[in-house]
Amino acid sequence: MLKQVFYIVFGLTLLWGNICHAESVLSDSDVVLYKQIFQAHRSGDFKKAQKLEGKLSNHLLDGYILYDRYFSPLYKTKKEDISAWFSHYADLAVATDMYELGKQKKATLPPQKPKGLFGGQSGTCSAVFRPEPIDLIRGKSFSYLSSKDAVTAKKL
Repeated sequence: MLKQVFYIVFGLTLLWGNICHAESVLSDSDVVLYKQIFQAHRSGDFKKAQKLEGKLSNHLLDGYILYDRYFSPLYKTKKEDISAWFSHYADLAVATDMYELGKQKKATLPPQKPKGLFGGQSGTCSAVFRPEPIDLIRGKSFSYLSSKDAVTAKKL
């Protein structure tokens, strides 16, 4: 009995430590820049967004920046853009949505449609108790949303 209590307390301590002491992946200045980039996309100022991208020190979210740009109603996405996106970012959680856009644009796509984690829709596993870096920018669990929810999230 004492051994079981020890393992439960030990496990909870490890879990609590992982939740409370998560390291920040992005610097504060990059978080500000990413927010400005997404704001520029919402206003249709894609040249400003590209200038801001050049100031980033961590390009971890470049695939999400392009995803946001290509799904903007204010941006005319070319099939070459989507093909290039897949050559670099096919492993992102939003790849299934990008694949559908690529089919509409008749882009060169991977032979097989990407699957979400565990074969589900776009999104990642929240069981690891850590936010995706994109969540730090959006202020919500953007990476866990389906394509329909992502459209709603863009309006926020």
